[in-house]
Amino acid sequence: MAEYDEDAVTDLISRIQVFCYPRRIRVKEFFNDFDPLRHGRCTIINFARALDTLGMQGLTDEEVDNLAEHFTEHGAHVAPPQVVNYVKFCEAIDRVFIEGSPDEHLMSCSPSSTQLMSFKPSSLVEEEKFMHVLHRLASLCKARGVLFKQVFFDVDRAPVASPARQSPFMGGKVTREQFIRR
Repeated sequence: MAEYDEDAVTDLISRIQVFCYPRRIRVKEFFNDFDPLRHGRCTIINFARALDTLGMQGLTDEEVDNLAEHFTEHGAHVAPPQVVNYVKFCEAIDRVFIEGSPDEHLMSCSPSSTQLMSFKPSSLVEEEKFMHVLHRLASLCKARGVLFKQVFFDVDRAPVASPARQSPFMGGKVTREQFIRR
């Protein structure tokens, strides 16, 4: 097997901790499908699949191989091909929840802003143009008596009726595709 750099593995673990901490991700749940007997080990390929399912962007195949090599067990009690000890990997990642927040300068976002990861703010000029167009549209609709609510009324219902919902309506929200269709 290829040699791996211990500092690179430490850096990878830190990067994964920074990704998991604000999202409150428990990594062990991603390995449950790959270990039906719950003996704590999986194959290298399944280890890579679980990391891919985790949703962290930017991990190269070489970095995944380094992590798998680092957590690979050797010995008589290890039955190939299940040689990667994912339990130790999960303990290393979940240590961030015990010790507290990872380095603040490494944190990509706060817990409340994880849903807005793809949001890119516009320039001030673009925002002013948008607000001008929106104001103009609102004044034209008001002057001509155009009601948008009736246009979207039939798509405003929830796709699945649920007894837990207070109202069968989506609260004035439509998907992007529904908006474009109208």
